[in-house]
Amino acid sequence: VVSTQSCEGSKDPPNFYINIVWVTAGLTTALMFLLGYYLSGSIFGGLLPVVCFFYNHGECTRVMWTPPLRESFAFPICLAQILAVSITTRNIRPGWKNILSISLTTTLFIICWQFAQFMLFTQTCAIFAIYVLELLNKDTMHTILVAQVYWSC
Repeated sequence: VVSTQSCEGSKDPPNFYINIVWVTAGLTTALMFLLGYYLSGSIFGGLLPVVCFFYNHGECTRVMWTPPLRESFAFPICLAQILAVSITTRNIRPGWKNILSISLTTTLFIICWQFAQFMLFTQTCAIFAIYVLELLNKDTMHTILVAQVYWSC
């Protein structure tokens, strides 16, 4: 009897690719919890966005119908970038770790999604509005802008 090789499994390129998509979809939920927890300071604040995400899952993502879209990879990176900017806005004197985290997540976000510039432009306008209202100091705003521009070029 001749043995037959199977093309199924995680070593098969399409399955490997899809498995990575499912991991990033799981990271989306984890990052939503972290972002909600960081912004609110309570576990309930972290659970609320996760519950809302699952309740509105059909409107929040298309990963279950079309997994190989670039946005399936970009959404968790977008949340990580928002988390990095949020952490930086709470620092009075942001350091090189803040610059590196914003730069790295911004670069990965731009690489993964073709519409990232629209979200980043909106975020930059919001950061500038917070600065104009004198709710954000000059050093923090400067750090965020330099970090967004530095690796984006």
